[in-house]
Order: sequence, then structure tokens, then C-alpha cells
Amino acid sequence: MKAGDTVKAYGIEWEILDTDFNGGILCLAKEPLCSKAFDDGNNNYYPKSSICKYLAELTDSLRRQGAEFKTVTLDMRADDGTRFDKDNFSVNGLFLLTGRLYQDYRQYISDKSDWWWLATAYSFAYDYSYYARLVRMDGSLINGSACYGHRGVVPACVFSFLPDQGDKMTLEKPCEDCINRQAAIDAFERFIHELGIEDEPYNYGEMALSAKNVPSVTSQPKMGCEGCIYEKTGNNSTYPCSHCGRCYTDKYKAESEE
Repeated sequence: MKAGDTVKAYGIEWEILDTDFNGGILCLAKEPLCSKAFDDGNNNYYPKSSICKYLAELTDSLRRQGAEFKTVTLDMRADDGTRFDKDNFSVNGLFLLTGRLYQDYRQYISDKSDWWWLATAYSFAYDYSYYARLVRMDGSLINGSACYGHRGVVPACVFSFLPDQGDKMTLEKPCEDCINRQAAIDAFERFIHELGIEDEPYNYGEMALSAKNVPSVTSQPKMGCEGCIYEKTGNNSTYPCSHCGRCYTDKYKAESEE
């Protein structure tokens, strides 16, 4: 096992970035697990964001599957060097890469199927306090409004160890609906990229799904794909599908059991 390898564990496919990071294995999800706003209240300070809370809930889910983590301290300086708080942020579990970690390990990070969030703010100056950093599909960086809800969540973590490969905690084959949804998004994103229209805040994925007559990203089916994680973490919590990235709520879990 070395940096650049890909492994499957705890329902997620991971890219190994460093095999000796704080005494553990630094990993990054190979693809976005789902699409979310950085923060529902348009705040660009990661420790207080809704996406940070979501990853804390997902961490609990992985712990119940046997995952153990090393603590990492994230440098919370904004891209321009300003700070929201004098202290950095320590986390034991899943987190978003900071801009500096992304730059340090860029050579081992593959291009993704969607734009995805970093933990780093563009600036904490008043006029820019709602901008967070994003990675485009080609790996280049851009800013995005924190409340914009359709950007990828690509968690990182420092595992204490990884389970033996080939065990039950691996990705399952995607369902046909998931494949169709992703194909529609990919086709439309390529079209937008060729036109050179890539600025915020348009929801291209949603437009693609509508054009292809595929169920909306924000609509919730009554039944999930096989292998979806249906673990209770709270009345309003989300449940990421281990292979398609959709999120389900308690409400839809209840409907699926009727």
C-alpha cells in the first residue's frame, strides 16, 4: 500500500494520499459522496458549517462499522491569510481537505465527476465572508457561495488502519437509476465546459436531469439502492448511499419500510 493507490473500505472508495500522516493513513474519497451546500446559512468558516456537522454524523456511521481515526489539526487560514478565529481546528474523523493539503497532495488526487468543496475560505474579510474554495472537475480552483447546495462532498480522513481488502465493507454495483443520473450530469457538465460557461451559481446538474427526464437530485425515492447506509443518526439526518451518493432522511427510510 502506497500513496496513489485506491482502496475500498466502509462503503467508500478511497485514494491514499499519505501512508504516514500523523501516525495514520491519509485518505480522500475517490468521488463525491453527495452534493450539499457548504453551509445552509452562507457561512464560510468550516468548523461552524453545516457540511462539517454532516461529516461528523457520517463519521459516527463509519465508527459503527469499525473505523478508527487519528486526530488531525486543520489550518483554518483563509486563502488570503485572514483568520476567523485565532485557533486551528482539530478533528478525529472525516473532514474536508484544506487548500494547502490539496496543493500538497495534488499529484495523488484524481479529477472528480463534479466540482467539490474544500475547507478553506476565500477570505474572512466582510465583503467575502460567504465565499469558500472549490475544486473544479479538472482540478483547478475557484470560489463559490457557501449556501450554494449542489457541489460535491469529498471527505478526507486519517485512518488508524484499513480493513483487509475483499471484506464486506466495499462498494456495491450501482443501480441503473444511479447510472442514468450520473450519465445525464456528466454529459451536461461536458457540454457546459465546452461552451466555457462555468461560473456560479447555476445548477447545471439539476438542469441536466430535467432535460433527460431523470429523477431530480433533490427528490427522494421511497426505496434506496441496495447497500445504502440506513443508520439512524437523528431525526433530520441524512443517509449517504455507499455507491450512488444520494442522501435519504428518516422520513424516506420510514416510507421504504411500509
